Amino acid sequence: MAHGYAHCRGTEMRVRGVTFGPSQFLMLISLAVIIPGALLLSIDQNFRLYSGAEKFALQLGLWLLTSFATLRLIRLSGDLGLPFMAMAFYVFIYVWCGVIPLYQISVGLLPWRILPSFANMAVCIVIIAASIAAFEVGYRPDRKARLAAQGRDAGADRVFAITETRLFLFSAIAIAFAAYFGPLTTPISTLMSDRATSLNEAIELGLTRGTRLVQTTLMRIPIFITLLANLWFLRARRISLPLLLLIAVQIPLFTLVNFPIAVSRAWLGGVVLSFYFLWLVTSNVRTMGIQTFAIVLGMFVMYPLAHYARSSALNTPRTLSESIFSTYTEGSFDVAAMTAALFIATDRQEFEISWGEQLLAALFFWVPRSIWDDKPVGTGASIGTALDFEFTNLSAPLWIEGYANFGWIGVIVFLFLLGKVSRPIDGADRIDALDFRTFLKVFLPGTMFILMRGDLITAFTVIGPAVVFAWLLLSPRFVLRSR
Repeated sequence: MAHGYAHCRGTEMRVRGVTFGPSQFLMLISLAVIIPGALLLSIDQNFRLYSGAEKFALQLGLWLLTSFATLRLIRLSGDLGLPFMAMAFYVFIYVWCGVIPLYQISVGLLPWRILPSFANMAVCIVIIAASIAAFEVGYRPDRKARLAAQGRDAGADRVFAITETRLFLFSAIAIAFAAYFGPLTTPISTLMSDRATSLNEAIELGLTRGTRLVQTTLMRIPIFITLLANLWFLRARRISLPLLLLIAVQIPLFTLVNFPIAVSRAWLGGVVLSFYFLWLVTSNVRTMGIQTFAIVLGMFVMYPLAHYARSSALNTPRTLSESIFSTYTEGSFDVAAMTAALFIATDRQEFEISWGEQLLAALFFWVPRSIWDDKPVGTGASIGTALDFEFTNLSAPLWIEGYANFGWIGVIVFLFLLGKVSRPIDGADRIDALDFRTFLKVFLPGTMFILMRGDLITAFTVIGPAVVFAWLLLSPRFVLRSR
């Protein structure tokens, strides 16, 4: 074909640099046709939220988002490399902004009983599409980035590796934090309780929410970062008896202070994905292929399974199928609904752009309210309050945060910067060495779902301390060049 846009060879076809073989076509049909189609076929057609034409238009818009995300995932999964950041972004788009809202619109049931107008939902689709475009522009490698990559390739023998002594020191500090703020000062029954019960018991002990947040951060994040680093050493076959003993101590303590029903599902998912990405990196995998499909399916079942386990712990059990399908229309998947809710509140003139105040609250999340009297609450909570919701622990995806801070310009800038930051992380090529940038390649993609789902204050309380601790552990200032 002219211009080299497409050509065929055997059973494969190449279109704009993407090779479509049997596995790629299977992935395309599964993600763009079978999965959304299966959800639509399971619908009770008695549900009505929009007129027939409106419903069809919204379904078409959401399916186009789903299909574009599918094509990008196919392209990324075939790249020679491990573009985890971009893949996590498009898995989020596919699940939270494509298939799940398509299902919600079709059954006429959005989370939090939000009833957006057709115009609200249409703007929701537009803002998501604009966010994707901004991310793509930011993610595109420029000439300087390509030259830098060539320079890294030319100096591939310059590999930095942290010393085992330093890793042991930081691991000891992490274990001390986890033990002190965990089982030494907190009843084990509390550590293994659901989140609400755990927080209520902490408040009964005289702790404020802010104090408890600091304690849980010190309890969970350092041990997570050092456990990842230790497993990286182990996977790289730097095996020693002291390292094995250290990991043997860390794993049960880490599990106790990050007990699955006691942590948020977003954090639990980030932890699982980080371990999975670590396995991929240290297994010398160079293309994602079937792993991409596994991650997508994992997102569909991980949140429902976590909800199922939590509801069983609270003695409000559901069948597994009930838990899965009911979770699709509940708070775990409220991104599209909350995006529409932003414009409902804006239309009613009950929500105003903060001009950076919400961003400052995220950057300075560690400042207590006793010092900052008028410190803003999270953006999701602000929208919930504006709409008189009784429950305000709501999501605020990154485009909502951009809009809430600086309007449409904020949407473009926030997502552009996300793409700009994601590109060099995905381009980290020295995955056989443990340094700060390649560590971010394993850790940050798992937290992409926390950042994208929001709100920004919640995301920064997790990502900020983890990045700082990882930098202190792995900064080139503190590592030795390997021989």
